[in-house]
Amino acid sequence: MKIRLNNSTILFTVGAMIPKLMVFLLLPFYTHYLVPEEYGIVTTVNAIYSFLLVFMGLGYQSSTPRLYYEKNNNDYKVRIIGESFTIVSISSLLLMILLLIFDQQIGGIVFSKIPLSPYYYLLIIYSLSFSFQIVFQSLLRLEDKGKIYLKISILQALLLLLTNLTFVFFIEASAVSIILANIVATVIITIISIVYMFPYVKFYLKNRFEYKETFEHLKFTTPFVFHILSWSIFSVSDRIVIEKYDTLNNLGIYSLGAQITAVLMIVATSINQAINPKFFEMNAKLGYLKKDFMDKSILGSTIFLGVGAIVISKSINYVIKIVSSDQYNYDYEFVNFLLISILFHNLYMYFAFPFFQRKKSLSLTIITFSSAILNIILNIIFINIGDFELIALSTMISKGIMVLVILIYSKDEFSGYKLPLMKITLLLTLIIILILI
Repeated sequence: MKIRLNNSTILFTVGAMIPKLMVFLLLPFYTHYLVPEEYGIVTTVNAIYSFLLVFMGLGYQSSTPRLYYEKNNNDYKVRIIGESFTIVSISSLLLMILLLIFDQQIGGIVFSKIPLSPYYYLLIIYSLSFSFQIVFQSLLRLEDKGKIYLKISILQALLLLLTNLTFVFFIEASAVSIILANIVATVIITIISIVYMFPYVKFYLKNRFEYKETFEHLKFTTPFVFHILSWSIFSVSDRIVIEKYDTLNNLGIYSLGAQITAVLMIVATSINQAINPKFFEMNAKLGYLKKDFMDKSILGSTIFLGVGAIVISKSINYVIKIVSSDQYNYDYEFVNFLLISILFHNLYMYFAFPFFQRKKSLSLTIITFSSAILNIILNIIFINIGDFELIALSTMISKGIMVLVILIYSKDEFSGYKLPLMKITLLLTLIIILILI
């Protein structure tokens, strides 16, 4: 059997990138009409909504591919998708109710300088609407429907563009308008997702005798909540700490630098999400991972992302002068640390595969969650002894330690595959030197 990066893999990679790149392309638009304080609010809300999605998704974001390939039976696969969507939908609605009941208490923890009304309530709506897309996106990858995925992604990008332009030009140029525009675009895609998922949910609900299996799956998937939560902590804790301990203006400056480097993270996660089902399929059919495929995936992505990181590092100050107003003028050298942390993140996604395959969700969660807590502690320490730029250094240190720990525990866990540690180390060291000089 031969598994390779086919046209669908490319379609999924491009499709995952398009909506996120549209946000990047809208940067000149945002920075022209929004002052740094308002832009900081928009990016912070966008970051926190991904944090809420962790709890709404109950870990099915990570576990669905593993469960899907557990049995080579079509009815089982349909039932898994229906189960995942049903559970995620129920948990999302329940969490929304709790967030509304305890709005003052939770909102006071989430926001310090950002007004609770309307941003907290917009955050809840935004998160809920996107939660219904979690399993839908996984399904399209698992069923290898790259063309549909690409069409949905293009539609989402166009909706983001049209709603942003409409709300700003015809309603108001403000942070509220931008967030509302994003919500409208998300809701339209959510409606499509629900319609597409209906047959799977219907099939799952009819098979009542399989409900016990659902609880077994929950036992496996729930620990992944803390695993995914760890990634959200990495992406949101920096904004929260700056919002609480610094100014909204500096939050806007940091957010702009982080947003540009996020382009590299988009590429990294898009490639990994497209390839990841191939890993599970290969392991399920062959019982091991082919060396040439794994080497090309790990080393190839490192080289590709490394070149991208070097280009961003050397050009970011020029890019920001072009895409933003004078209010955003700053030396964005701190993004070098964020770029390096993305390279660490990319390696981690590959090193963590054996933990998913062997259902060692608790072990993986302990590693990622401990690293995330370390990141929070370092964030608070660094911003109190220096300035907001050190938050980026905190992220790099935390992810570096996390990669080292996962490497120690995963190198002997791969099925029939040995990590090319020397090549990875030399390659990564060279890229980091070129970024920092």
